[in-house]
Amino acid sequence: MPKKLVITESGFLQLLKTLISSKLKGKEQTVYDKIVQKNPEIGKAWDALDASIRDGVRQDYIMLKNRGLDTTSIEALAKKMEVSLEGI
Repeated sequence: MPKKLVITESGFLQLLKTLISSKLKGKEQTVYDKIVQKNPEIGKAWDALDASIRDGVRQDYIMLKNRGLDTTSIEALAKKMEVSLEGI
């Protein structure tokens, strides 16, 4: 787990805004690489957040599937996010 990174709320919101807008433009990796180059701790924190979100998608899928509910929407989200649901 990465060491704790102290970041202000406005700084975090700006970081998210930058990454989301760059993703919409198809330049997420370029912006991410620049941010990580300047501060590797932000990259580690972002990777931990991304892993947590992906795990949440998998857990939601498992919960819906185990209850016999429709999993179409979570499968579409997983596909869009490139989260593997194979073997679950």
